[in-house]
Amino acid sequence: MWEADPAAWEETPAGERAWTVWTGEKGWMYWMNQASLYGAGGLAFFWVVFRFIGPAIGLYTLN
Repeated sequence: MWEADPAAWEETPAGERAWTVWTGEKGWMYWMNQASLYGAGGLAFFWVVFRFIGPAIGLYTLN
């Protein structure tokens, strides 16, 4: 991408640069995917804590 050769990066067309930033090896799509994976994992963790751990240690009761 642009780290390897900054001069070549400046010479590439704007559309190609935008596409590379969006879909490149560590582009926005990669980071959005990582955020969704970690978000889903965090949500599952907090659901388990709320559903099983909280009542087990007597913080509250679920009807």
